[in-house]
Amino acid sequence: MVSRGAPVAEQIDGILNNQVLKFTVVNGAAANADIAIAGIATADKIVGVAKLDFTLNEGTPNTRTWEASDLTSEASVTSAGNIQLSTTNTTSEVLLVLWLDITE
Repeated sequence: MVSRGAPVAEQIDGILNNQVLKFTVVNGAAANADIAIAGIATADKIVGVAKLDFTLNEGTPNTRTWEASDLTSEASVTSAGNIQLSTTNTTSEVLLVLWLDITE
């Protein structure tokens, strides 16, 4: 765990102006397969990975099912520009990935 003093104004400005907190939406992949995340580095910190599942069931009336799953605990940055999920297959799913860009 990193220990620091109170943040200075420049640090807060950087976070609020999206210079530190980054996010992207990407297509999922099989478990233990690379998922490309432009700009992520191995020293960066993953804040959250949410799997978003949207299903349309046609009928009278059409219905939409929306589900979200938190996969943060199994996500890791495995190489520059790539993350992996250790156990969940997210093929045909969408992932919302949030990370702290601490390498800049």
